[in-house]
Order: sequence, then structure tokens, then C-alpha cells
Amino acid sequence: MDWIVRQKRIFLHFMSTGASWLNPVERFCGTLTEKHLQRGVFQAVQDVELSLTYFIRTNSENTQPLVQTKTADEILKKDRARQESAGRCTCNINVSSLCLG
Repeated sequence: MDWIVRQKRIFLHFMSTGASWLNPVERFCGTLTEKHLQRGVFQAVQDVELSLTYFIRTNSENTQPLVQTKTADEILKKDRARQESAGRCTCNINVSSLCLG
């Protein structure tokens, strides 16, 4: 653990074990469907392709960073409680001792 604290170019990003990398992808597809495709009228495949390209470009230009509202310790505490209630706690990290750039 001391080694990782000394590394200036390593940043740790914590995600609950209940979270999935697929969640942002699902959210993107949901936004695409709700705001763009659902109300569209397309005569040909090329119309859909142009519409998707436009959406992706405008969505990429107006990006906003993800703001995490909880600390890593809060996330791990909740996850630890969930795992203990399920009878399998494997999380023994004290994140507040780490230097999180």
C-alpha cells in the first residue's frame, strides 16, 4: 500500500462492486432513445446513420464531468455492510490513508 501512495502518476478510482461499467453505456443508449430516436422519422438507413452521427457529435461537444458525491470511504462502508449482510465481507481497505491526487 505504501508503494501505491508514492506513485504520482497513479490515480485510484473507486466503484462499488454493485456498480457496473455497463451502467454509463445503458444511460447513453437511454438518452439516445429518449431524446433523439423515439421522436425521429427516418426514411432510410442513411437517415438513421446521419441522425446518430449528429447526436454523438453534439453530445460529445457538450460533455460534463461525472461528479462523485460520496467519498470512497462512504462507498466502501456501504458496500462492506452489504457484503456482511450477505455473509461475505472481503473489503478491508482504509481509503482515507491513501493519497488520491
